[in-house]
Amino acid sequence: ARGNKFSWKMLYYAARDINLLFPIYEDQIKTLSHYQLTPTSNLEFNLIPCTAMMELGGVYINQTTLKHAISYWVGEQDRLEKAIIDLYEEEVNGKKKKNLMLIEGIGETLKIGGAAHKKQILSDFGFVVENAQRDTLEKIDHDVARLLVEYSVVTKVTTTYGTNLLARINPLTGRLHPEFNQL
Repeated sequence: ARGNKFSWKMLYYAARDINLLFPIYEDQIKTLSHYQLTPTSNLEFNLIPCTAMMELGGVYINQTTLKHAISYWVGEQDRLEKAIIDLYEEEVNGKKKKNLMLIEGIGETLKIGGAAHKKQILSDFGFVVENAQRDTLEKIDHDVARLLVEYSVVTKVTTTYGTNLLARINPLTGRLHPEFNQL
C-alpha cells in the first residue's frame, strides 16, 4: 500500500479470503455447541468492544497511589525476608552450630527468591520437594513453608502488579495499554 491506499491486487486478495471465513465460522459454531461453550463464547464476544477500547485508549492508573502501594509491599517483602532469615538462623544454623562469619558481624547471605533457593531452604529444614509452587508449599505444616508462601504472594504483588505495571505505563498517554492476545 502506497500512501495508505490499497492496490487493486490487495483488495482482490482480501475479498477472496472472505469466502474462506464462512466455513470456519460454521465449524466453530458446531464445536462451541458440542462442548457447551456457546454461553462462554457469547460472553467473550460481548467483551470485545470493551477490551478493544482498553487496548487502544488505555486505562488510567494513578501512579502516585501505585507507588505508595509498591512501597508498602516492598516493606512487607523486607519483613518476610527478615522473618525467614531469623527462622533459618534459629532452626537450621542454630542446630548445626554453624558459624560462617569471616568478619565479625557479617554472616552468610540467605537467598530467598526463586524456586531453586526456596527448594534449598526447604531441604535445609528437612523437606524435600519436587517444586516450590504455592500448592506444594501449602501442604507443608511448618512456619518456613507458610512464610515462603506469603513471600511468594508479596513478591508477585511488588513485581507483576507493582514495578512491572508501572513500567508499562505509556509515557505519552500516561495510561496502561494492555494487550489481549487470544489463543
